[in-house]
This record gives sequence, C-alpha cells and structure tokens, in this order.
Amino acid sequence: MNVVALIATRFRTDVCSAYLLEPDRSNLVLAATLGLHPRCIGSLRMPLSEGLTGLVAERVMPVAVEDTRKHPRFKYFKESGEEIYHSFLGVPLIDRGILQGVLVVQTKEPRVFREGEIRKLSEAATRSHPWSARRAPWIASSRRSRSAYGRSP
Repeated sequence: MNVVALIATRFRTDVCSAYLLEPDRSNLVLAATLGLHPRCIGSLRMPLSEGLTGLVAERVMPVAVEDTRKHPRFKYFKESGEEIYHSFLGVPLIDRGILQGVLVVQTKEPRVFREGEIRKLSEAATRSHPWSARRAPWIASSRRSRSAYGRSP
C-alpha cells in the first residue's frame, strides 16, 4: 500500500493527495493521490496563491475546512474530479525546516476535523517525509496507480 492510500485509510477519508513544490518553489504539483483522477498526477499545478492547498503552503500551517465551497480560497479544478468532496484538511510537508509541499485529505460529506486529527495528520506528514531527496516513493506509487487505471506514466 502506498503512503497516500495508507493515510486515507487511517484517517477514514475519501481522498489523500500529496502536492510537491516545483523546483522554482512558485507552484505546487499533484505528485500522488488516492481519490482524485490519477491522470492529474504530474499535470495538476497551482500557484501558491490559489486554492486551499496553496493557502496551507503560504501559511505553512494546517488548514481545516468543513465545507470547501463556502471558503473564499476554494478553487475548483474540473479535471481532478473533486466536485464530490466537501471537507478539506491540508498540512504542510516540511523537511529539515523547509516547506516541500502539502498533504491533503478530503471527504465526500462535510466533516469538522478535530484538533487531534489535525495534529495526527501533521505528525504523519512529518514521519512519512519521502518528499525532498526521497520523492521517488510518492511518484513511483503514483505511477503504479496510474498504470492500474490503464494510463502510462
């Protein structure tokens, strides 16, 4: 089981996605997902100034939203298939004190994420830390997932 699938299972969410900063550090790119369309891996990009995921990166703090459509920073990415998801919890992925990306979980039903859940997801992001020099596990897992859906890497 890859990291995003394990986190989605443990946190009882419908989606878990990892977005990594591109080398120029101005955009986040979807690197791995369970729940969003796998064809978006490597192609869904957003500036840090866009969306709730960008807000997590800008603040370098967790962001929890019960119903995303009601939040002013909500941005809908049609190609992702995220229209069916309501709640959002994003935490920064940090390695050696430097932001590397954002880990996001989402659910179909509106959900209030409690402080304990936010803390545990932050801890999971810190412990898993395959982003930076160890990006390969996220990307390799994502490529295997894409292949399972009949798409080539």
